[in-house]
This record gives sequence, C-alpha cells and structure tokens, in this order.
Amino acid sequence: MFTPKSPFHWVSAPEDLFRAVHEFRGTLTWMPNFGYNHCARRVRDEDLLGVDLSSWRAVTNAAEPVRLDSHRMFLQRFAPFGFREGALASSYGMAECTALVTSSRMGEPATVDWVDRQALQAERRAVPAAPEALGALPIVGSGWPVRGAELRVIDEQGRDLPERGVGQILVRCESMFKGYYGRPDLTEKV
Repeated sequence: MFTPKSPFHWVSAPEDLFRAVHEFRGTLTWMPNFGYNHCARRVRDEDLLGVDLSSWRAVTNAAEPVRLDSHRMFLQRFAPFGFREGALASSYGMAECTALVTSSRMGEPATVDWVDRQALQAERRAVPAAPEALGALPIVGSGWPVRGAELRVIDEQGRDLPERGVGQILVRCESMFKGYYGRPDLTEKV
C-alpha cells in the first residue's frame, strides 16, 4: 500500500507517484517539463508492474514554455501502462490569479502550433510553418482562458497586438488578488 509523503517526494522516487495514481485511481496532476522528463527517464518498467494509469484524466504542464518533446517522451514512456494522449494537458497560471488563467480542454491533448523560428525571433510574430520546414519550431498552446479570465497581448507602448503578435500578456481575472493580506506596504508596490 502506498504511504503518502511530502509533495516533493516524487522527485526522489517518481515511481511512487505512478503507484499512487494506480492505487487511488488518481485523475489530475500538475508538473513542469522537468517533471515529465524526469519521470520518463527515471521510472523503470519493474517499478510499474501491475500499474494502470488509465484513470489519469490530465497531467498538466504549466511550464514556460511547455515543450513538445517533453510531452512526447512522457506519452511514449507511459502509454503501455494505460496513459492516454488526451491526458497531456497544458495551462498558464499565476499565483496572483489563484494559479490558473488558461487551460487546454480536458480529454484533448494540448494544441501544437508550428511557427517559423526566424520570424518569431526577428519580427516577434508567430508565422505558421509546416512541421517539416527548415526552422520550424513547435509551440505548445497553453489552452483557452478559464471562466472569469480576460487576456490581452500588448506591445511595449501598451497597444493591443494583432493575432500571432508576440508581446506582454495582460491578465484580468475574477480570482485575482487585490493585495497582500495584512501587508499594505507590499500591496502599494503591486
């Protein structure tokens, strides 16, 4: 039987996370790219004997940026144990908004947009490119705004950018904090 430990225990013994998902029929997990990579590299087949990961509805990657190679490595490694591609999720969050601002759709893998690397870097535009094109870069989407969240992308002068423009993200959210509890001195700086 799995014995719960510190939330950070999975880093030293990632196989315990998979055993816990199996035993308790876990459904939701959040981890960054390094977590996907770490688990795919460290968890051995013998650690997964009898483990069924089909209950996992979403393993959400909220790293910046979310890396396609991390998703692919995780899926390839754990698909033989019931992990489904539709459980590869992504999101964008901020502690100031109770962590979640955008999220991919449950049951669907995160979207991937292939863009021209040169245009992205030089022109700050996400120009579509064929995946096999020279200089094509995969950008894993962070989903859509959650209920109560509004987003804008602006340039250095504060002007709204057109679709596929690269700039600063402005967020307004129903769950955004209004200040630091009991700390007006810190709130003034926000």
